[in-house]
Amino acid sequence: MLGFLIGTFMKNPKITGFKAVSAFLLVLSLTACGTDSPEAMLASAKDYLAKNDAKAAVIQLKNALQSKPDLAEARFLLGKALLDEGNVSGADVELRKAAELKYPAEQLPLGFPTRPEDLVVDEFGKMQLSSPESRAELQTTLGNAYLVQGKPDAAKQAFDAALSAVADYGPAVFGQARLKVAGRDVAGAMALLDSALEKNPKFLEARQLKGDLLAFQGKSQEAQDLYRQILDARPDYVPAHISLISRQMEAGKLDEAEKQFEAMRKIMPRGRAATGGSHRVRTQILCYRRAISACRALQNA
Repeated sequence: MLGFLIGTFMKNPKITGFKAVSAFLLVLSLTACGTDSPEAMLASAKDYLAKNDAKAAVIQLKNALQSKPDLAEARFLLGKALLDEGNVSGADVELRKAAELKYPAEQLPLGFPTRPEDLVVDEFGKMQLSSPESRAELQTTLGNAYLVQGKPDAAKQAFDAALSAVADYGPAVFGQARLKVAGRDVAGAMALLDSALEKNPKFLEARQLKGDLLAFQGKSQEAQDLYRQILDARPDYVPAHISLISRQMEAGKLDEAEKQFEAMRKIMPRGRAATGGSHRVRTQILCYRRAISACRALQNA
């Protein structure tokens, strides 16, 4: 493997100078432990994950699994890392393998994104879990599935069950807020979102929905402030970029919209091109690019 990678660097004219040295050193650092045990490579991957270096962790986890394919924890961590990267299909494969290897069901993410909502309900609807936290997560997953299926009553029961298991469970409160939105109760939704954000100010999905509701109420500047707060906390949160671009275009601030578009384009992970979610986002980006160009042409006409 090391020889193959070195050959790749030597044949690629774009990898020269400092970049070549850095890349070579990275390869050496990640392959130097090639003779380590699978457990040692797993421990190394955990260290990388603790440092938020997912790419290095994925390499170590794959090395560990190459030596020991039935290492359940490595399957689980690889699946979670791939899911965080947006590689949904790859994550689904690894997480299912972790489940087959009897990795604790309560630690596995419920409702893998590749599963249709009816499959989520069929697979998890009758599941019984012991810990309150796991029951809350399970019922919230079911509630979200029911929402997509257009079954608000069943969704409400599931979210209520989640909150019975864990009071003020943020994702369930967020689900209730989405129910309020579906029922056109914007004030009720805002109250629930404020409650969730008071408990967890870093709840980005809740902050995003609140911004969208503010925009719906005509409070564009307040919405933009919320979107910027999200991006300050997580610059790669694409929904906030898209919403901010929309508000800027509505206000005729095309220069700001184009600048925001460029910021979003730079943070788009290039390794996700094979996933459906990435394809949809890139399609949206293309649409925004065309929309900005069209607006600018009209403005200069």
